[in-house]
Amino acid sequence: CDTKILFFGNNSEHQIVEKAIKNMENNSNCINLAGEIDISSLPVILKSCKLMISMESGNTHLAHFLNLPVICLASGEYYGSALPYPDNSVDYVFPDKFNQFLEVSDYKDMVELFYFANKNQTVKDIKPSQVVEKIKEKLCTLNKIY
Repeated sequence: CDTKILFFGNNSEHQIVEKAIKNMENNSNCINLAGEIDISSLPVILKSCKLMISMESGNTHLAHFLNLPVICLASGEYYGSALPYPDNSVDYVFPDKFNQFLEVSDYKDMVELFYFANKNQTVKDIKPSQVVEKIKEKLCTLNKIY
């Protein structure tokens, strides 16, 4: 497979990404660009990508506006303001507690209240299995398109 996996980040994340790549079983197609590219180059690189997996960040918004499919790992803290996109073009993965809240709440404006009571919910609370499942779903969809 000639698919490349690109990792982005800042200078301080370069070593973290390097360690993560070394711990991956099939890492020969992984490229660590953390701290290696200027942010002005990012749109050009993203335009050639088929999928982006990102935290809730400027990269997610940039990819969305470039019509790049995105899986966004988010705590839910900005739900109702910066996310979700009204056209459902970005697939989100939230911590289980946040998903449970959304399932039982008809009041999206109560999200902020949830966070005042549960500030300890972060993307670290997202299970790797949730991310893998979302990737599988998205890749199945993308394979039907391509």
